[in-house]
Amino acid sequence: MAPSKRPETAPNQPNLKAHSRARVASPVLVSVLSVSIAILFGFFPAVTTALVAFSSSLRTRGQVENIGGWFSATEQRYDRWASAYLATQRATTVHSEDVAATEWPMFGSVFFLLSAEELVRVNSIQLTAELRASLRLAAEVIADEASGTWVKKKWGPHYLDKENVFYRMLVMLGLRAYAGITGDMQYAAIVERHAIGLMQELEAAPYHVLDDYPGECYPTDVVWATAAIGRIETIPKPDRERLARDVTASLMGTLSDRHGLPATLVDSRNGTLRQPARGCAVSGILSFAHELSPEAAEVWYQRYADQYWVENRWRAGFREHAVDSAAQFADVDSGPILFDVGTAASLFGIGAARVAGRFDHAAPLTMEAVAAAWPTPFGMLVPGIMGWAATDSWCLGETAFLFAMTRPNHGVRTTPFAGNPPLSVIGIILLYVALGAALFTREWRFWRSRLRK
Repeated sequence: MAPSKRPETAPNQPNLKAHSRARVASPVLVSVLSVSIAILFGFFPAVTTALVAFSSSLRTRGQVENIGGWFSATEQRYDRWASAYLATQRATTVHSEDVAATEWPMFGSVFFLLSAEELVRVNSIQLTAELRASLRLAAEVIADEASGTWVKKKWGPHYLDKENVFYRMLVMLGLRAYAGITGDMQYAAIVERHAIGLMQELEAAPYHVLDDYPGECYPTDVVWATAAIGRIETIPKPDRERLARDVTASLMGTLSDRHGLPATLVDSRNGTLRQPARGCAVSGILSFAHELSPEAAEVWYQRYADQYWVENRWRAGFREHAVDSAAQFADVDSGPILFDVGTAASLFGIGAARVAGRFDHAAPLTMEAVAAAWPTPFGMLVPGIMGWAATDSWCLGETAFLFAMTRPNHGVRTTPFAGNPPLSVIGIILLYVALGAALFTREWRFWRSRLRK
């Protein structure tokens, strides 16, 4: 009788089973990834943008309902960035001519503090222990001597005692806001020193303006500095009011361009206009001009709207150059110019419009800004990428958004937005939906085909 044969197990059977599991697992992982991308970068941005586009609060008050929630989300990202920025002393390693890497960390931290100041004031956020810690970090970024490395290279060892308006203005605005929110007066002496010194210099200057950098005088920063000085209550009120009157008179007179708007770049010594008004500068001026002169602010906004506002069914925004100007150039201050609309002019124009009570301008600008920023659960993708490339920061672009969207309304009257969202906003919403739908559809077809086999 022939011996019975036992079935032999193939030597490569375990490998076949592992390979079979891998063949199943790999498509599953791809599908999970695709669906996650569809939700996070397609449907989430579409829903977020749609909620903004059809927000009744935005139309009537010029501000979205959940601005406090947006701030809180940005706060977490800001904490991570600021902690690393201080720990690595990154400000000491960047080139002094790199505008983004030198200015944005200071600017962004001031924006963060000013946004928090306004949101706490109107009870949109609460001053929790966590928020106090975040504000303290922002104050440390501003007060840290390393943060001023670039201006020290430009002005020399006496950079804190003469002109240097941009840097000293940011120190005053940021640290004054920190004290106002928290009651912590540890930086009060620094703020008062800069306020008194700059006030005396501005009063003594022939046109009541001073340089930001040697040979570069930007009146926008002088307006912000004057507003910052106006907030320092230890300086006698008549002195603060006199400075505001003198600066306003100069910007409405010698230092105004042919449209009656403050020039963007001037010679502080002889009053020569080196650059006429530009959208990025005027939007910035109008964010604080009311604190110098409500009357001048109202006149400037009307002139700005007449010469720079453009609107049709597809888009709305502020131009970088006046309607009757042949200039087309863009730079780091203006950002890209798209379809005649300046990105910086329109972003900071949200704040200018809110201050003026022009919600008919603030609302469509906010809709477009949110749509174009590509909002995700991880923050606004487009400004995040730009900030990361320029300053290793994912959050500083968002702080600029928050600053613009939280400027207080000082308008004598308000104008609500009664129209439809610009068609460009609707188009972007549809693109987000299309991205999500395309990824979902691809996975659905794949698995339907696979399960039929």
